[in-house]
Amino acid sequence: MEMEAIPMKKFWGITITLFTALSLAACGNKPATKNSSNSQSTSSVKQKSSSKSKSSSSKSSSASSSSSVSSSSSNKANATSDSTSSTKSETTADRLGSLTQQLKAALPSSKLPTTYPVASGQVLNTSYSGNADHYTIYFGTGSSALPFNTSSVNPNAADISLSAQTYANAADAEAQINYQAPETGLPTIALGDNLTGTQQGAAGSTYTNWQEGRWSLTVQAINQNQENGLTLSRQVVALLSKEFLPIPATHGAISLRVNTGGLRLNSVTWRQGNILYNATGVDAITLLQVVTSLS
Repeated sequence: MEMEAIPMKKFWGITITLFTALSLAACGNKPATKNSSNSQSTSSVKQKSSSKSKSSSSKSSSASSSSSVSSSSSNKANATSDSTSSTKSETTADRLGSLTQQLKAALPSSKLPTTYPVASGQVLNTSYSGNADHYTIYFGTGSSALPFNTSSVNPNAADISLSAQTYANAADAEAQINYQAPETGLPTIALGDNLTGTQQGAAGSTYTNWQEGRWSLTVQAINQNQENGLTLSRQVVALLSKEFLPIPATHGAISLRVNTGGLRLNSVTWRQGNILYNATGVDAITLLQVVTSLS
């Protein structure tokens, strides 16, 4: 019995030893597989993370570039807008000065306006004819700036004209002024600024007359058209209480109409030396604003 047990012990010993060795071998391989899997997983995560990072960086760079382009475009647009606005502002502000400077070069002794009312969206243009002794300057407005001395502003198209005629002597020049001496015995009417005038009717019109210094002023209203000459007369008095007319050598005459029908029927005439000055205009108030700014 003892002789048969020895081989069995050896058999089981060998068997157990082999089983243990196999188990240890299997256990030794599992960590390696797990580590390899983890390593691959980690590597994959890193690659994805790197890919996302690059994508994010690319998007960020693209957004930054777009933002830069947008900002640049916006700045250019703003600069263009500012430039356009500045150009418009300069054109409006400097137009009269530019035109009068060119007129002064052509007609050195001419009297030119420092003020000229221009409606919104309109641009002042001018032309002239004659020479230093006998000239007429025409002013008109339009939607665009035209070259200096354009033929488009002519006697038929001009809103205002300024002329000077040199006579052989002062008496000949004075004879051209239609000065209206004050009349007595007529009803008076208050015009404002402590001034009174007279009114009388003739040939379907009512005339309002008054004096300011060396000037006689007359406003004509057509009765058939139910025009009110008193309203315009008071507007003129209010304007001349703040602005000053040229000083005539002896007398000056102003003749105005309530409605001119688009024609230059308003006139201002005066003399200095042997030169007769005359200004005509479509609108009475605009004409007086220009004449009171002459220098």
